[in-house]
Amino acid sequence: MKKIILIFSIFLISLQAYGFEDCIILSDVKINSVYSKDENIAVVKPFFTIDNSKETIILKVKSEGNTKIILETDNNDIEIDVNITDETTNLTPIEGITFFPIDFVSEPKKPILRGK
Repeated sequence: MKKIILIFSIFLISLQAYGFEDCIILSDVKINSVYSKDENIAVVKPFFTIDNSKETIILKVKSEGNTKIILETDNNDIEIDVNITDETTNLTPIEGITFFPIDFVSEPKKPILRGK
């Protein structure tokens, strides 16, 4: 019974990993606060680095839909429109903001077989 539960849990974990496309958001300026207008669609969390620069954010997608992400800086608030489908996460391009998909695979690599 324990083996069945273990196999089932591994199967469920792998399903969650390929559900939606999560992103890392980088800013040229320090971000004081960040939030999503609809937390049922997407959640944003600040990511603190060793030098505590506060310029990195993780976008975790929960479901399909449209929402906005608000980045509060010292000078102004930056709004990013987010459109989420089952295959892609589309963010409006803004100068000074860079987006990177977390689960992006450029090319599948063939496994290397050794010993035969």
